[in-house]
Order: sequence, then C-alpha cells, then structure tokens
Amino acid sequence: MAAGASTLTTLNKLFKTKYDQKMLEFMAYSDDVGLALSRKDRNFGGNDARVSLGYGDPQGGSSVFATAQANASSNLDIGFLLTRVNDYHVATITGEAIDAGKGDENTIYDSMKRVMDGAMRMAKSSLEIAFWGAGGGARGKVASGQGTPTVTLSDITSVVNFEVGMVVSGADGDGSLTAHAARTGTATITAVDRDAGTLTISGNWTSSISSLAANDFLFRPGDFKAVAKGVKAWIPATAPSSGDSHFGVDRSVDTTRLAGCRFTGTGSYEETLVKAEARRTREGGKKGAVCVVNTEQFPDIALSLQSKAHYDPVKDKEGIFSFASLKFHGPNGDLPIVASPRVGRGTFHILQPDTWVIKSNGGAPKVIDTDGLQIMRSASLDQYEIRIVSRWQIGCEAPAFNLTGTFAQT
Repeated sequence: MAAGASTLTTLNKLFKTKYDQKMLEFMAYSDDVGLALSRKDRNFGGNDARVSLGYGDPQGGSSVFATAQANASSNLDIGFLLTRVNDYHVATITGEAIDAGKGDENTIYDSMKRVMDGAMRMAKSSLEIAFWGAGGGARGKVASGQGTPTVTLSDITSVVNFEVGMVVSGADGDGSLTAHAARTGTATITAVDRDAGTLTISGNWTSSISSLAANDFLFRPGDFKAVAKGVKAWIPATAPSSGDSHFGVDRSVDTTRLAGCRFTGTGSYEETLVKAEARRTREGGKKGAVCVVNTEQFPDIALSLQSKAHYDPVKDKEGIFSFASLKFHGPNGDLPIVASPRVGRGTFHILQPDTWVIKSNGGAPKVIDTDGLQIMRSASLDQYEIRIVSRWQIGCEAPAFNLTGTFAQT
C-alpha cells in the first residue's frame, strides 16, 4: 500500500518528536566550542538588531578645575546594526522511496532519518565555517592547479569544508572586502583527497570558473558576501582602515576597542600564547577566555607545553556542552586551549565567550514548518522535502576582550 496522507501525518509527528528544537541545536553546536559557548538570543525580529558598545569614557580631567570643565566630554557609544542572513539546507527523499515503505512508517522514517542527519551535518558545518570566518563565505584558498582538473588548497586543513558533489564558485578575494569580485561560472567536485588537500572536477577548473587563479577563493554558490560575519570579521587579522564599514561602524577610530586585538608570535607556542593573553588582558580581557587552535596543531602545542599544562574540560554555563582542553597558566589565570578544524593552521583566537552572541529568528538551525509540516511534498518534483534554515547573525559586545593571532610555526 502506497504511503498516503495518514502516513505523512504520522511521519511529521515522529519528526517533531525526534527532531525538536533542542535536539537540532544540540546537533549543530555540540562539536564547536565557539557556537556552543556563545550566548543565544532567539528573538531577532524586525529588520536589524543593535549591539551597543561603549568604547570611551567621559573626559575632562585636570589639576585645574577650569581646564577639566573646558575639556569635559560625554561617553563614546556606538551601535552595530546587525542584519540577518539565511542559511538553507534541503533534505529530500523520492516519492518512490516513500512508496517502497508500503505504509510502514518506521521503514520510511529510517530512510528519512538518514537524509535528515546528513542535511544536519551540512547545516552544522555551514554554521561552523561562518562562525570562524570573515563574513565573505570563503571555504578555501586555491594554491595551484587551476588550469587542470585538480586544485591544491593553500591550507590543507581547509579541505574539511568541501564534499564530493558540492557545487562551488570562485572569487578574487575571500568576500570580506567590497573590492572583492566574484568569478563567472561554477564547478562540481567529483573527488576530494583529504590527505593532499586537493579538489578534483570533470574538466578544467578555469574552463568551469572563468579566470580562476592562484590565491583565489572558493565558495558555495550564493554564499559570496552573504553569510554571517564571524570571528575573522569581528576580530580581523589586519586592523580596519578608514571607510571600512562593519554593520554601519567605521572601526578605524579605535581599531582595538571596535575590532579586537591582534598579535604576531615570534617564539615558541608558550611564549606566543602568554604574550598574546597579556595583550588581551591589557585591553580589559577577563578570566574565562578560551584559546582555539587548529585541530592538527593542537598536539604540537601539547607536546611543547608538556608538564606545564594539564587537561580539563571546558563547559558551557548550562553544562550541556563539554570540550576537551589543554590548560596552562597565563597572566590572567588558567587559559584553556581547545581544538577546531575550522580554525586555519598557524592561527589562533583567544575569545571571551560571554562577549559573543548568536542572534536568530527562532532557533538556528530550525525546520521550516510554518504550516505545521516538517515533511512536505515538493511542488515540482516526485519527492518530499525537509527544509532547514538558520536566520541568524553573529555579534560581539566587547571586541577588545578578544584576540586573533598567528604562531611562528605553521
């Protein structure tokens, strides 16, 4: 017996139970320390949300009263006007697969569950890439091979951002600056070598994406300059210049208070991290910060610190999420080091979690079920769909308490 309306009704009830909002967010955040530890604000209505920041105290001090009075000024306050972006993922199953279940909801549910879990892995990956990214949507940088079927990525560890079957586009920059321009065309990845950090397509890369060159960046189509602005956007590796607008704010007037701290390491891992944490502490950074490094660089740091470090988990305030960390004593107390595959090798971020907020319209991600249905018939194809979306943006309420740095070691 073919699955009819009653079967779909039952499946929708099952999915609402198995994939409620708490489960969706747990699946999305459980592997990423940045997403997990950031505060969640699910009431992002209207056109924008203001993140207010006081970056200067009243002036007017002097040993002479008249001088103090003459030089008096008010607080320096500013507001970042965050705008939402959408991140969609669609999971599909054919009508034939539904019918093949012969009315057995469990059989059909198992098939849908595999599809749904896969879509959630991609949604999770997309959120992670955006959180640690510069806001332009770039997933990797081309090092060489653009004139052949196989390109090599500049940072081999960024290969985790690509999948077989993924359609990609290109641009001459990472999308973080107005001057960056998109290339014409797309390519579909047919093979990924995760040891060599290479991506292969059918045919020539430059034939598929016009003028693709070394040092160009790769994106999912539609993502160029259109994703949430993450850590690299809020705490950029290069201090913002005049005219660089970030959510309506020219951050060049005080690049530290408005765009965070930067540090270039020159010595050992320990020396770099101690000095970087001292720099962040100088600017008002508090205890409770977390240092995030590339997953493959984490063991190098552990071996370097040896007995100077100890292992202890990092947890969110609710105790829902837990991450293995390597802690060593810095100028502001213990500094836990946590690994992430989304952080580029050779770089690190020291973040104060209570200054970060994920603002979303409803949960992020969530299933689109405005009509009460999580599973719906496709309008034009013989298939059924589950539509997942994150209507969100990332905010930082005290950029100066956070730091982006580089190690001398790569």
